[in-house]
Amino acid sequence: MVDLKHKFVKTSSEDTFEIVDHMLYRDDTPVPFVPHDKRNGRSTIIPKWFVYHYHAGRENLQSLVSYLKKSSTRADVHLCMDRNGHVVQMAPFNEACWHVGSSSYGGLSGLNSHTIGIEVTNPGALEIIGNNTYKSWFGKIFKNDSSKGHIISEARHKHGGSMKGWLEYSPEQIQVLTSIYEAIHEEYGIDIIGHDDTTKRKSDPGPFSKINEIREKVKNGDRSDDTEIIEEPVIVIKEDEIPEGARFVKMLFKFINALISKGKENEKR
Repeated sequence: MVDLKHKFVKTSSEDTFEIVDHMLYRDDTPVPFVPHDKRNGRSTIIPKWFVYHYHAGRENLQSLVSYLKKSSTRADVHLCMDRNGHVVQMAPFNEACWHVGSSSYGGLSGLNSHTIGIEVTNPGALEIIGNNTYKSWFGKIFKNDSSKGHIISEARHKHGGSMKGWLEYSPEQIQVLTSIYEAIHEEYGIDIIGHDDTTKRKSDPGPFSKINEIREKVKNGDRSDDTEIIEEPVIVIKEDEIPEGARFVKMLFKFINALISKGKENEKR
């Protein structure tokens, strides 16, 4: 079992992230790096998308990282995050990971070779078994409980199927994920997509992932069209304001005024 107890400094959802040499930094400090055991021979990639997953398991980052680290596990990912917003990196962002499987998007298939992935702790789709009572695939019972930060909403997935309960992501997860995507977008210029955008086999990150809000918040932050443009006034000096005898100056101002007039005519066309 990977020991993460002493790997985290005090964190805040307001922390800033940046990428240096394909590694994630949080407030100028590298996030904990726990490389998985299958990295030998992995291909180098040029990321084209950032894929958002839920891990469909228990709320334990240590067990998730330990599971993905093992050489016997036929899956791995670049980043993992728990409900408190703690983040672990398991591979550099320019290295392929096995997190998408059989997949296609944007005219490409086999997206392990084209994507960065993050696993966010969340139990996934919950079976509705009673009033305010839900059951995960691994048998844990969930209820709406504000004291635990558990808010469960019901919906059908966009791919269809029956009504399910979905544990909403914590505010810390959404804020940190937004900040990480901001850093990834700045570094690689890529879009964020859900695993369920790449295949109908998958339902993660689910109906309450807030992926559209995350995308819009980051991309709106990049806009430059809100910048106020101040036009400086053009001063035109009339010919009769130039003193007699200043023939050269008068000819020069005639030429300048002619250029200004021509420029205004071109703008109107």
